[in-house]
Amino acid sequence: MDNYQDKIESLLSTHVMFNTLSNEDRIVLKKLFEVKTYEPSNIVAEQLTPIEGMYYLCEGKVRIKETIEGRRQRIGDYDEEGGAFGELSLLQESVWEYQLETLESKVVFLFLPSIKVRNLLKKNSDMEKIFKKYIGKILFSQRLRSMLGSSKYTTNEFNEILNNFGIKKITKDKPLFNQNDSDPRLYLIETGTVDLIKEFEKETITLDRCVQGEIIGEWAAIDPTAKGCHPYSAVAVTNITVLVIYAPEVQKILSINPTLHNRFIERINSLKNIVKTELDSLKRTVARDLRLELSEGITEDEFRILEKDKKEIEKIPVVRQNDESECGAACLTMITKYYGKNLNLGQIKELTNLSNANASPINIITGAENLGYQAKAHALKYKNLREIKLPGIIGWEGSHYAVLYKFGGNKVHIVDPEVGQKTINRDDFIKGWTEAEIPGLKIHEEQGLFIALNPTAKFTNFQTPKKPITNFINYLLPFKAFFFEAMIAAMIINLLGIASPLFVQTIVDNVVVHKDYSLLNIMLGGMVLVSVLTTLTRVVQTLLLSHTIARVDMLMMSEFYRHVLSLPISFFLTRNKGEILARFGENQKIRSLITGSTLTIILNTLMLIVYFLMMFGYSWKLTLIVIAFIPGYILLILYYTPKIKEISQKIFLTNSQSQSYLIESLNGIETIKATANEYMARARWENTFVENVNNSFQQSKLSLMSNSLHGLLTLGTNVVILWVGAKQVMSGTMSIGELMGFNMFVGLVMSPIQQMIQLWNQMQEIRISIERVSDVLNVKPEQEPFSSPDRMPAVLSDCKGKIEFVKVNFSYMTGGKENLVMKDFDLIIEQGQRVAFVGASGCGKSTCAKMILGFNVAKSGECKIDGKNIIHLDLKSLRKNIGIVLQDSFLISGTVAENIALGDPEPDLQAVKRAARLAGVDGEILRWPLGYQTPIGEKGMGISGGQRQRVCIARALYWDPKILIFDEATSSLDNESEKLIQSNMKEILKNRTSITIAHRLSTIIDSDMICFIHEGKVVEKGTHKDLIDTNYLKKNGYTGKYYMLAEKQFNLKPLNLNE
Repeated sequence: MDNYQDKIESLLSTHVMFNTLSNEDRIVLKKLFEVKTYEPSNIVAEQLTPIEGMYYLCEGKVRIKETIEGRRQRIGDYDEEGGAFGELSLLQESVWEYQLETLESKVVFLFLPSIKVRNLLKKNSDMEKIFKKYIGKILFSQRLRSMLGSSKYTTNEFNEILNNFGIKKITKDKPLFNQNDSDPRLYLIETGTVDLIKEFEKETITLDRCVQGEIIGEWAAIDPTAKGCHPYSAVAVTNITVLVIYAPEVQKILSINPTLHNRFIERINSLKNIVKTELDSLKRTVARDLRLELSEGITEDEFRILEKDKKEIEKIPVVRQNDESECGAACLTMITKYYGKNLNLGQIKELTNLSNANASPINIITGAENLGYQAKAHALKYKNLREIKLPGIIGWEGSHYAVLYKFGGNKVHIVDPEVGQKTINRDDFIKGWTEAEIPGLKIHEEQGLFIALNPTAKFTNFQTPKKPITNFINYLLPFKAFFFEAMIAAMIINLLGIASPLFVQTIVDNVVVHKDYSLLNIMLGGMVLVSVLTTLTRVVQTLLLSHTIARVDMLMMSEFYRHVLSLPISFFLTRNKGEILARFGENQKIRSLITGSTLTIILNTLMLIVYFLMMFGYSWKLTLIVIAFIPGYILLILYYTPKIKEISQKIFLTNSQSQSYLIESLNGIETIKATANEYMARARWENTFVENVNNSFQQSKLSLMSNSLHGLLTLGTNVVILWVGAKQVMSGTMSIGELMGFNMFVGLVMSPIQQMIQLWNQMQEIRISIERVSDVLNVKPEQEPFSSPDRMPAVLSDCKGKIEFVKVNFSYMTGGKENLVMKDFDLIIEQGQRVAFVGASGCGKSTCAKMILGFNVAKSGECKIDGKNIIHLDLKSLRKNIGIVLQDSFLISGTVAENIALGDPEPDLQAVKRAARLAGVDGEILRWPLGYQTPIGEKGMGISGGQRQRVCIARALYWDPKILIFDEATSSLDNESEKLIQSNMKEILKNRTSITIAHRLSTIIDSDMICFIHEGKVVEKGTHKDLIDTNYLKKNGYTGKYYMLAEKQFNLKPLNLNE
């Protein structure tokens, strides 16, 4: 620090912010300066994170980067001594608009902490005025430089433009300018948010939302067709501050920087396209406007006459929910499909975050807006409901949602995602609609919820992801050569099949009639040869397909399991185990269809052309009879397929639910037996299983009816062919051999048709299976695979163990409401420090620990390990440096050594023993029959809860992590075992950072820092001795929350801070 005193003095005497201050003020500021040194490729500041103070570049070189539309772009390098960053933070809380990264071997900043300066300014108004004046000018000049870019300009030109900048402040909901105002100026948004609003007759549409740093007004300023008038209004969404760039300065800036002019032209064209799209959308909804205007003045029948050209909704795509938490997402999926975007349920859940049970209307509206809808919830009476544009989402029968899409006389048509399409009478509809209990909503009697959804330009321009089937087709591409060979084999088999009818015809017509024994031998020899070739080809085809299917099966299942394990922890918290397990079975169904005999069936179907040509050669009349019966098969498919599909959906739901109940009861068998609830557990499973059996029986009946009708059709076809064919034989127009050959060709034709019917039914089931599996595949992994070296996450090597929480906010949804668990959470845990988190249940203790592991991602703020934001770290390397012991101990089926060295293919037995000794379980393991090779059952079956807990502690120590987290880790231990572990704590925690979450304060009394967490914040921190010291509490303004907790456990005297 002493080496830089001269530079600090030079800065204070020469910089425009400080050189007009008094000597006394400069002396005070000098004491506040710090020196910060950075190694190469270090991140000094991350974009959108809070600025901690002013950074003055003293030595070295830095690079400025900015994330634009999800991509990090280089803005420029700064290698001049004297470059300053973050000045605004000296006056107010602000965030970095860019990333600052070091380049040289050593980069040194003179750092002025913002908190200390702001406290100083509260007492020194003169200094505050000087800072405001010059910081404002500095910010203006930075904005102007960014607009001018790399273009060349003189200092006089720069100052002339800068001195003519204006500033304007607008309060919330007030216009910055109105549509059609003559105002050819540019506005640079300094703070706040602005909506660009276009009025079309009586419709108001938001074209865009602009935020800090964006320029607006360019359409009026530079487009000659606008003639200096704004074609839209700019309305402040929040209180805003804008820099005003007057018309003469606009022209000067654009002449200096033509690139900016081109950017403005592109922006204007983009806005024009949005206007055009919205106008087209408005034309489509004009009938809705007319209805709203006329509904009070004319009857419904009169309106229908006026509206006779309007096309009513006859049908809407049906999407079924997989469980009760998905009804809101399923409704939104149906309406999205209706408007032409083919997104499946899983994709909608991923895009809208509608994955929790009891979604509230605001959750659905927020999700719909993410997709590009203009969404609004209404509490309506039935008579008003008939005047609203359909389709829309309604509250329905309890905490449930459905899609309303049509009124017809006294009937109402809805789609319930639980049961499918329903047509119900008016009274039943009103009852189910008005009595719905929607979370987060209270409405009057006789009213119900309706969520109106109108697609906007954003929805129209939304790019739909690839179809789910492509996920599975990609598995087949590596084996296309094998499938091609299998298809060739199928073609050979089909061509050889043509020979059999010809052989039969020749034998009957030529051999039998003429008693030609030599020709008989030739024909029979030919038939034997064809049969041998067919059998050999079929063997080769079967071996090819079996070999390929086995490899595809392995690839599909292993990739699916890999993807499931890569998903964030939130996925597993919102899905039941039975549902996830059922998806694995669906994978095998899909594989059986896209491999299996599907290719053979398709090729056989193509061979129908050849068969029909041969049949026409025999008799065109008989061939037309066969063709006449084919529509009967098609109608059979069309009638039974939807019914089979519906039953298949029910079977899947009940099967996954029964599996969940079964797993749940086996996992909690101790509780069930202890509370004598075996009957309840069995009854729940039996009820679901019986429902599943009944559904399977219904499916069997449908299949039986379908197959029986198919058999009757086949019989009818054969009877008619024989009757007509026999008449032709008797009339001499056809020989007996030709009739027999024709009948064999009919068999060859009917076989592919029957196979196609079966395949079609399978495809309907598989389509559901594909959507179910895609529902999982579309969930993004907790860490996306990197696509380039620039996007590769950093590896946490040589971890020291310093942990920082910087203004962290984190929330989760429950019951349709957002629960804020961490609120502006600030905490620094130094390397090697022993820290304890205490507080009431639900205050955020475990949430903090999970955030360190990367399980929870902060909504805002940063969680850092060794100064690196964990969102930029490779999660595997992060977790390898962290040992964690949870309250609910989990062990795998395997030996004790395998459990302690979990994840190590070749366990180091010495390290295993050392970890077990530190955990206080070594002595007990050695007394077991096979010592460390003793097998323990699933979840630690066969050993006590305390032993399980200590084995888990040993597992956490095996990898020698630099950070240890104990989440109620000693809750299952008896006093003796706990004392044993506590006595080893000094060695366990040596050179490690530790976080202990506990309710029993005796386990954390020796911690270096105890943090009392309340409502998502650290409200008290210090050692145990500090936090029970009334003087310490008074000094820090603490209310004694920890003291009151300790008072009960250590028999302290009641707290009195007024003494």
